[in-house]
Amino acid sequence: MKKLARLYAEFLVLAMIFFVSCRHEPIPYPNMIISPVVLLNDGNGCVSRDTSLQTGEQFSVSVYAITDTVKNKKLTNFQITRENSSGTVVVLDSSINRPVFWGDIVLTAGANAGSEIWKFIFTDNAGETGEESFTLSLLNPPITLLWLSDSNLVTGTASIPVGTPYQTGIHAIADLAGGNYLTNLKITSLFQGNTTTLLDSALNDTQFDYLRSFTAKNQDGLEKIVFTVRDNEGRLASLNLFISSYTPLNQQFNGAVWNAMGTYHPAWDLVLNLPRQALDDEMQMDLFNTTTPPGLPPYHFENAWMSLNSTRFVKANFMDFSTSTYSDIIDVFSGATPSNISIFASSLSAGDVLIAEIRSQYEFFLLRIDDVHYTDSTNNNNDYIRFSYKKK
Repeated sequence: MKKLARLYAEFLVLAMIFFVSCRHEPIPYPNMIISPVVLLNDGNGCVSRDTSLQTGEQFSVSVYAITDTVKNKKLTNFQITRENSSGTVVVLDSSINRPVFWGDIVLTAGANAGSEIWKFIFTDNAGETGEESFTLSLLNPPITLLWLSDSNLVTGTASIPVGTPYQTGIHAIADLAGGNYLTNLKITSLFQGNTTTLLDSALNDTQFDYLRSFTAKNQDGLEKIVFTVRDNEGRLASLNLFISSYTPLNQQFNGAVWNAMGTYHPAWDLVLNLPRQALDDEMQMDLFNTTTPPGLPPYHFENAWMSLNSTRFVKANFMDFSTSTYSDIIDVFSGATPSNISIFASSLSAGDVLIAEIRSQYEFFLLRIDDVHYTDSTNNNNDYIRFSYKKK
């Protein structure tokens, strides 16, 4: 009971404090942002300005956007449009809910030669918009270069767990009508700003098929693998393969915290996946039910918890518990408004999704509330919160 009394006092004090410290390097928020600011990064082979591409070529864009965090605004919509002689097409129209957005997006240029304008538009909850754009000049390739069609081959874009092997293949044909032939095949990899030549081979063929095995990178990120074929006139054609390597959240556990006024365990250790009692070491209590006396009838139970060891939480109900990856939860936690990150998680209900940063170690888990159970009016203090959580 001494621990509960002390916890209650700490709770009253801490409830008045916003916990805004964070281990990751903070993004420098501009002091005066009237409408969303949109930036396109040109690193790692991404398109960020007017350029020339082949018709139907895939390309990547690295997008960063921010709105006025001083006034607690949030970006609510992200739209990509493509405009050419045939009209304007909405390529992406996505709802979001965060003050900062950044991500790599793989897109496909139009199928016809000519120019097209790509726009990247963000809207915030005040109705303000910001955009960035560039123009692509599309040319018909002088060499026919296609992906080999096989269900076992990776082509175009793919998401693959880190360190996983895969295979791809291309089919190339020279301009036979012009009497040309193929003279070189070059394969390069671009990852996190570094370019590596994987193959640079001389050819003397009018056409060929080429199969190659790769292994996804051992860290999360987007790798661009470029297959470039040259003919005897020095003309080039290329295919881009985009591999998003990700760390899966492939360990899943279940847990529960019970009413701290009852006889069952009021705490949970997310690291060792164990229940903890009130007299256990506080450094092992990532979740501790905040129910304290006297409570209000008919229930003496708070559907909430706090950490006693610096683990912090942010609600992220828009995330998919089943499909989110480790990099997804890092991005969302890092982009959260600092005042929304806390050692407390309150008003919990079934279906809520939370991200936990574990013990200030820059390690992240994804949690889902499965059930919040209240006892009947007998007030036996056998209330509980059941949850599932995933980690890498």
